[in-house]
Amino acid sequence: HEFFVEESFPLEWSYDHAEPHGLVYRINREPLKEIPADLVRKDFEFWDAYVRKLKGNPEYAKDYDALRSFSKLRASTGNLYKHRKMDTEAERVYRQALELWPGNGESLNALNGMLWDRGDFDGVLTMLQPALDADPNNIALWQMYLIAEKRKELQGAIAVGEEAVAKQPASSADVQKLLELYASAGDTNKVATLLGNFIPSLAKDAAFLKVAAEYGEAAGLPESELAAATALVALEPDIAAADPLLAGSSALGARQGISPTLPGALNGWIAPLLAALPPVFDRERDAILADAACRLADLGARLHPDHRVELAFDQVLRAPVPGQTHAERAFLAVAVNARYGGSAATPEPATVARLLSEEQRQGARALGLAIRLACDLSGRSPQLLVNARAGVRDGALVLTASAGYADVLLGEQTRRRGKALAEAMGLKLDIRSSD
Repeated sequence: HEFFVEESFPLEWSYDHAEPHGLVYRINREPLKEIPADLVRKDFEFWDAYVRKLKGNPEYAKDYDALRSFSKLRASTGNLYKHRKMDTEAERVYRQALELWPGNGESLNALNGMLWDRGDFDGVLTMLQPALDADPNNIALWQMYLIAEKRKELQGAIAVGEEAVAKQPASSADVQKLLELYASAGDTNKVATLLGNFIPSLAKDAAFLKVAAEYGEAAGLPESELAAATALVALEPDIAAADPLLAGSSALGARQGISPTLPGALNGWIAPLLAALPPVFDRERDAILADAACRLADLGARLHPDHRVELAFDQVLRAPVPGQTHAERAFLAVAVNARYGGSAATPEPATVARLLSEEQRQGARALGLAIRLACDLSGRSPQLLVNARAGVRDGALVLTASAGYADVLLGEQTRRRGKALAEAMGLKLDIRSSD
């Protein structure tokens, strides 16, 4: 029997056996060495005519289900071409899919990667604009747009930095400047390449190795982070005594985490709020616990939403992370419970009450609600989070946004999250469109 697939999510295992066939694709018994040119021609002839037919129907643009379905069907063929590194054909297909529906995330992501690889950031912005026009509150689209916009702005500076490093490869200052530029642009691949090239050659430069380890951690590059840390320990053996709670929290959070730069962004964003609260343990220890909680902020990202609160709470309470007392372990579990929308009546209330005072439970809950506000306000995007600010003034929790970002960042969900945090801190809520 012949076997055909209408793909709902990418089935990469099937692509070596697949060939385009109208609206769907056919799976052959044996793998194909290539997609024959005649089949490629027929595929585009079919879809060129089909796109004209769909767009010529005035009802098509009004039918959301049809928009999504036909765009998805076309994108599936793009996946076949992309798998075989037929980039010209894949790009053409993804553009057809976006012509059918500008909001097709699969095609936007695939085409975004292709355009980034060839440095066509104007192309990225042009591609994303119709999708944003149709869905201006889509945080993920804004994140893609802002990163591309930033990369475009930095293009000239990056070219100068690359030239400087090429001329003086022994200059750690030039390498660090280029690392900062790549990281600011969100170009993790370039960060990885630069670290791989210069950690060995600058292995006697302790200052550079510390920076390299930080960039490796922030970019989610464990091999680079380990290489820098290993070289640094060889130079400065006492560095191995770094805080085990923070290291353990990073490892636990990274298992499920989304953005490797999110913890640092969260920690900086909530700092003014925590400074307005009374100490829980002591100021120095409170800062370390807040840092640890931010590293756990995405712990439940891929857990089932019906059980996320309980599972995240249990993991933090019982995970084999060293460097914390039982009370601190409970404190972090209560904070994570609040971060995921858990009520003040946490799981295992008897255990929590035995380990924490009422004031400590309130402090943990405020910490978790502050992280929840920051995550939900920004869609867990560090690039968007920097355009919002939170502080405490005159008995109020004050939320503001940079010019042009209020509509995106200070919506109804932000109001709800801000109200919950303000009540936990004993404050009023004051949302302003700008500083």
